[in-house]
Amino acid sequence: MLDTNTLRVVFVLVAACATVLFSVAAYGATRARYSAWWCAALLFAAGGSGLFLFNGTDIQVVANPSGNAIGVLSTMCVWGSARSLAGRTLPWALLLGVPAFVLAVGLLDDPVHDIWTGGVVYLLAMALGFGAAAVDLGALHRRARTSVSRSDETGYDDSQYRASVLVMAIVTAGMALFYLLRAVVLARTGPDGEFFRTVLGSQPTTMLLILVVVVAVFSMSTLARAQYVARLRLEASHDGLTGLLNRRQFLRRVELVQRHGRRDVEWVLVLADLDRLKQLNDTDGHAAGDRALATVGAVVAAALHHGEFAGRLGGDEFALLLGADGRAEQVAAAVNAGLAGAMAGLTEVSVSFGVAEFDPDLDVEVLLERADRAMYLAKADGGGTCRSDTPRPRQVFGDLR
Repeated sequence: MLDTNTLRVVFVLVAACATVLFSVAAYGATRARYSAWWCAALLFAAGGSGLFLFNGTDIQVVANPSGNAIGVLSTMCVWGSARSLAGRTLPWALLLGVPAFVLAVGLLDDPVHDIWTGGVVYLLAMALGFGAAAVDLGALHRRARTSVSRSDETGYDDSQYRASVLVMAIVTAGMALFYLLRAVVLARTGPDGEFFRTVLGSQPTTMLLILVVVVAVFSMSTLARAQYVARLRLEASHDGLTGLLNRRQFLRRVELVQRHGRRDVEWVLVLADLDRLKQLNDTDGHAAGDRALATVGAVVAAALHHGEFAGRLGGDEFALLLGADGRAEQVAAAVNAGLAGAMAGLTEVSVSFGVAEFDPDLDVEVLLERADRAMYLAKADGGGTCRSDTPRPRQVFGDLR
């Protein structure tokens, strides 16, 4: 078997080559965050392993604890890559805090004489990074298997994508268990124990890390492409100013609910339109108008419950599919309150809401016409109100300004 230092040199070379490959072929072509995270992970893994080559030299006192910290930083980047696939970020406190803690423990232990200085903490931190990545990848794979209505945005309908996520979840889970076992055995027997030295020592670990790099290379293009396509689909299906669905995607979602939605769930279709937006643009400028539209989008998005969705149909007109149990009034109140706070000191604007009972057997355009009639009743009340299209005489849900 090759000696430890030779294996480390091989790993550094493999990781460096993979980093160049990823940065040019994967990240350069897609600008996918998953690729960027993995490029960083491989770069730090190569750097950390390279520092261990100085064990037994005069600079071991600094190189060894630094190698531990940089190795942990690499696993934090692996975790960051997993979170990026779900559109989430890794807090800086975790990304840098865990490696900093490992570095401090290594420096305060015995870095002059012990190449395993702070070893248990280092191994536990490595297990944490890989384990957290495995948890996020596993959750993503479960969502990918059950997602239907959003597959056009997420890429979940790609079987290769799901398979790659599953493989990376298994690999990271295996690495987490391996490092956890190393930490437990190291704490019990020390680095000279026969089982630790032959099964869990530096040589088998380095060979295992080389295998992880190989697996990552094969999954990189699939996952980076899926993330890139998902971003393009998101941009194509959402309004850039408000972050809500665009008209085409909103109507498509409504049609999906009509065809596949549960018949025992009651919905309402709501149209909303800003009052006095032209006066706001003329008086305070179009930037103020864009701010009002963006505020409506943000408040609506925050107010949506599970299964509900909203879109910007164009201009200052919005549409929402909401639950039928008073949800329209709740969202209307939240939007007008949020708009009043965000636009304080400027021309007063509000939002009028028109509510139509959702009938899955009617054409979407018919439902929109009903909601539109109700919305203009709300505008006739002075704006900032919510009206229904029910045939009962003049039902007013209240002034929501």
